[in-house]
Amino acid sequence: MELFAGVTKPDEELLRERLGAWHTFKGESRMLGFVALADAVHATEDALHACSESWDAQARERSVRAMRVVDGMLEGTLADGDDARAGRDTVLAIVRGEEPAAAPNIADPTGPRPGAQGMLEVPVVQVDSFCERLEEMRAAFGRACADGAASPATLQDLHTRIDSLAVEAWELRLAPVEPLLTSLARHAEELSRERGVELRTVVDAEGAALDRRFLDALASPLLHLARNAVDHGFDRARQSGILRFAALARGGTIELVVADDGRGVDPVHLRSVAVERGVLSRESAAQLSDEDALDLLFLPGFSTRSTVSDLSGRGLGLDVVRRVVEGLGGSVGVASKLREGTSFTLVLPLGLARERVILVSIHGTVFGIGGRFVDRIERLEQVGQTTLRLEGSAVPVRSLAEVLGFSATDDESIALVLRVGARRWALALSAIEGESDVTRRPADAALSSFGIVGASAVLDDGRLVLLPGIGALVRVGVESPPRRAREPATRSEAARPRLRALVVDDSPIVRDLICELLVSADFSVTPADGGIAALDALDTLGDGAFDVIVSDLEMPHVDGLELLRRIRARRCPTPLVMVTTRGSLEDRRRASELGANGYVLKTEFDEGQLVGTVRRAVAEAR
Repeated sequence: MELFAGVTKPDEELLRERLGAWHTFKGESRMLGFVALADAVHATEDALHACSESWDAQARERSVRAMRVVDGMLEGTLADGDDARAGRDTVLAIVRGEEPAAAPNIADPTGPRPGAQGMLEVPVVQVDSFCERLEEMRAAFGRACADGAASPATLQDLHTRIDSLAVEAWELRLAPVEPLLTSLARHAEELSRERGVELRTVVDAEGAALDRRFLDALASPLLHLARNAVDHGFDRARQSGILRFAALARGGTIELVVADDGRGVDPVHLRSVAVERGVLSRESAAQLSDEDALDLLFLPGFSTRSTVSDLSGRGLGLDVVRRVVEGLGGSVGVASKLREGTSFTLVLPLGLARERVILVSIHGTVFGIGGRFVDRIERLEQVGQTTLRLEGSAVPVRSLAEVLGFSATDDESIALVLRVGARRWALALSAIEGESDVTRRPADAALSSFGIVGASAVLDDGRLVLLPGIGALVRVGVESPPRRAREPATRSEAARPRLRALVVDDSPIVRDLICELLVSADFSVTPADGGIAALDALDTLGDGAFDVIVSDLEMPHVDGLELLRRIRARRCPTPLVMVTTRGSLEDRRRASELGANGYVLKTEFDEGQLVGTVRRAVAEAR
């Protein structure tokens, strides 16, 4: 029951995220041919849904027991042998509330699990070309140093060469898209045969390539789309159909398309479901265009199915697709016509692209807004206005700082007007630093997990600039209502002391973002740029100065594990939550043995998970 220790009520957002992960796990298991494992995961998903609805002790126990058995199955032979089938039967019995007839022969889930290192196949000719260019760069730099004071022309030439070399280096990460699409097509054909539909798949990749990290991240979203096409696109009354997977290069972007010629999506039905489930009022639904009605498919928990199958019906797929794609700096759209079919289009940068951005500074952090989306820059008549009149139309205005999760300032008098398609929105800000051509690179998981930031770049002066995804920027802040002022604290809330947190991370951006999340959750936060600074803070303020410590694992000089060891050696009982990109069982075991009170992966956490884990660590320590 340790997974639910100290939890008295469900965190709906976190629970939905976990359900989405199990939904993906189920699909990937079936795609790889592990049928017994997929059945066990599907049953565990049922148990988690029952747990989310009742939240009683019995439901939680069933969920935990089922998850433990599945975890053990992952340690054994996944093929559909006796052990796998025994594991499946055990999970099914647990979920039904029965006592399993016999425990499956599975390994201890707490034991070590070998990890895998990501691999890339790079043609030798590309490596040779890169090495030659690098040698030319080294020679040119040597000549410039020998000449003493290099001329402006020489420095500009070196700058151009460095830019070109950086682009070539990133291109070494590109991998062909076709193998992934072919694998998805085969999986879709197998699923359709199980459902009595003769499905013909077409793969058209045109030699397209994408950053390897992008391909890895897109495997699950594309799997969702393939399974949805099979389950929603065709019915048993129709005996044949075509499902197309395509990858089309468009300049600095690539379009991934999953399209079927099935029955299509009825926008009238979507409006009806939205009203029935309380998503929209009848009046609001009536005002939706067909295009906007289709966008309802991406809402968390929204499903047109009244029953649940092993493929769909829980509304856990398409919101995951959109979140992942926009986290990579891309966008996803859907088009459909009744009795003609449905197509989903994912538009993504190739991985590295040069683009012009408008630079703005929000509380010391530099953000870049894609110049191609900026329609114009206007001066606001007054700070805080919510609409801007342009050419006879009312354009909504929102504070860019608030949209990005910061507090607004009292001098936001400039409006950056964005145009996406035929629609316009305005973002209010206090100043514009200028424009710059930057090289976009995918943001690491810790940054992209905050939802809006999909990429980053480095300016010529060495500063890091964060690049928000425009789709997420518009939807999260601009299309939502203006934020309400925070309600005054009640007397009991005002009297309650704020929890004190020490945040330790050598990355200033990640450290500041974690501090912002905790401050917004009403913590009093002290930042430290590494393990040594954290120990200095404890020496200066005392071991009892903080209610909780949140620390990165990988840091120079004194890393998170060493920091934890030293803190426990001085008999400091302050709970410590480790936040890291390293999720191996060995790292978790070492942290636990040293006395860590929580372990959060940067690749997975969001605001709800981080704050919830920190609060639970404090509560359990007390």
